[in-house]
Amino acid sequence: MEKPMKWYEAKVPELLVGAEAGDPEAMYHLAQRYRKGREVPHDLPRAVDWLLRAADLGHAHAQSSMGVRYYYGEGVPKNHRLALKWYLAGAAKKEPEALYNVGDLFDDSDEIPKNPVETCAWMLVAAANGYVKALDRVDPLVKEMSAENLDLAARRGAQIYARCEAGQPLDPSASFREAKPLPHVPYGEKETPPTRLSLLVEFAYRCDTLDVDRLLMWELIHGDTRLFVLGDYADESDPTAPRPDPGNKMLQLQCREKLVDGTYGLLAYTDYQKLCAYQKEGPCLQTPSSKLVEMMDQLGTLRFIVNSGTPACYTMSQRKPQS
Repeated sequence: MEKPMKWYEAKVPELLVGAEAGDPEAMYHLAQRYRKGREVPHDLPRAVDWLLRAADLGHAHAQSSMGVRYYYGEGVPKNHRLALKWYLAGAAKKEPEALYNVGDLFDDSDEIPKNPVETCAWMLVAAANGYVKALDRVDPLVKEMSAENLDLAARRGAQIYARCEAGQPLDPSASFREAKPLPHVPYGEKETPPTRLSLLVEFAYRCDTLDVDRLLMWELIHGDTRLFVLGDYADESDPTAPRPDPGNKMLQLQCREKLVDGTYGLLAYTDYQKLCAYQKEGPCLQTPSSKLVEMMDQLGTLRFIVNSGTPACYTMSQRKPQS
């Protein structure tokens, strides 16, 4: 059986044969050679011509790349509305960069009005499809988001994610209109603004899929976003208390809770308001999620529970080595 052609390894003469025979993958890679001037002289008009042919045939990378051309005005007149059209075409095929670029247009365009809810929603879906760095774009936006707009962004992200999974088009329509942010309501003196984890927990709850749960788990284990736990600095004069590592404060954590199966869970919250609503108002500690995960053994907990007592509660079980 003949192996399929690896067009990214092919020489230009082979690419020309494949492209002229109607292969969109060959067209796409031929366009890249002309755009970058590899093996052939740099020829932007010819590159765009082959790229557009591949995009018209439904090639996701070509569609995303055509969006980039229209965004910067490279080989075509600059037009962010046409950039959005091509980004959406690639995004519908779950092309991560296309998903990211749609979100970017709602945050960094001189032709399309800014919309932080849309930006956050598309960045969530890009991250869920492998472009994890998209979460970095969420951080500065969620800090200025009201609880209502945070919920709206999570719901919009879940809607986009579901459409992508179902292979449905993402063209703006009556059932897929751009989300309209609500007026921002400033947080009170004792309230804490949301973080990427605030948004991720809500997004995971609304998507209810393994891939999004894995994204949230990865962020909890490896991320440095702070979570809130009930606790305070301990009395260092107590000789029976365990001593901290040099340079660290002694902590007295009260974030363990006995579960129905007799094991213990570590309770953490994405903001101080949720902690007070479920437990009690009082001293609390802000700790990076990765550090709390590391402390699960020390605290004797088998489950890491985020936002306990809320609809979007998320539980991560600790993996024990098999005997």
